[in-house]
Amino acid sequence: MERLNLYKTKERRISIKKFLIFVIIVLIPFFSAFFLSQFWVYQSISKTVESYPLVFNNITFLEPLEIPKIVENEILKYDSKLNIIVNKITYYKNYLNKVYYSKYFLQELLDFFKKKNERFFIKSINFSDGKFKILFYEFSNQKDDFSEVVNKLNNVYKNVGISLKDTKTLYSDFKMFEFYLEGEL
Repeated sequence: MERLNLYKTKERRISIKKFLIFVIIVLIPFFSAFFLSQFWVYQSISKTVESYPLVFNNITFLEPLEIPKIVENEILKYDSKLNIIVNKITYYKNYLNKVYYSKYFLQELLDFFKKKNERFFIKSINFSDGKFKILFYEFSNQKDDFSEVVNKLNNVYKNVGISLKDTKTLYSDFKMFEFYLEGEL
């Protein structure tokens, strides 16, 4: 005969098999979310490793939680190296400009001397504290006009001026003119 329980106050019991099935059904979303998050972490790590291969060539261990810090530290390190290189480039650029400007006035003056047939003699050249002073002599019948040189030098330097300091007659109409050219950076 079959056992029937027809009482209203019967306690319902669940079998172990049904209990395990319910537990598995409840845990499936948790495990799927966990595996999805792990998959996402490893995908982002692989994308980061692809993006920065030089950084990860130096790393011997890969802990997923440490990778953003490692990448950030390496980026900061490369940024500091880049800043050092930019500062050196700026320094050398300024140095080359300073060297160029420190001899440009001589180059212009000597180019002017080459164009003329008269004889010139440079007695002294002083260049200090961003100022230049040149004392030179011109040996000719009449003094030349140095406005072309002064105009060229005014494009680069400040307060460029040339002045006639002295004139001496050497032989009849042949004279020696003493000039003083000065300016500042």
